[in-house]
Amino acid sequence: PPRPPPPAAPTDPRARPVELRPGVAHLARKVAGAAVLPLAIEYPFVGEKQPEMRLSFGRVMDSGDTSRSAAAWNAALEAGLASAMDRLAQATASGPAEVFTELSGGKRGVGGVYDLWRRAKAAVRGQRFDPSHTGGVSGEGGAG
Repeated sequence: PPRPPPPAAPTDPRARPVELRPGVAHLARKVAGAAVLPLAIEYPFVGEKQPEMRLSFGRVMDSGDTSRSAAAWNAALEAGLASAMDRLAQATASGPAEVFTELSGGKRGVGGVYDLWRRAKAAVRGQRFDPSHTGGVSGEGGAG
C-alpha cells in the first residue's frame, strides 16, 4: 500500500513564499456555498509574562468556483494568507497595541514580591497601581 506523506515540517511564519498543501484548494474549488477566510495568528510577548494572541483575517473568498483550477485556488489562498500574515507582522512590529481590539484581558503583572514592591511604591507616591508592564505606576509610564 502507498505510504502517507510525512507530516509537514515546522516553518518560520516569516518565510516567503507561503506554501500550502493543495487539499484546501481542492475543497474550495468543489464545495459551493462556503466562505474561505485566511487567518494569520501570532503569539507575541508584549510586556507581560504570558503572550498575547493576535489575529489578522484576510479577504473572504467564496468557494465553489470550478472554473478556477485547484492550482489557481491554491495560489489565491497562499496570496491571501501571505497578505494577512504580512499585515499582522507589520501591525505587531510597528503599531501600538491600540491597533488591535482586545477581546479578553488576562492577568497583568508578575506577582509576588516584585508587584508587592511596585504596589507599595505607588501607595507612597499617592498614585494608583497598575500591574501591567505597559502602564506601571499611574502617571509614570513604565514598569516603575
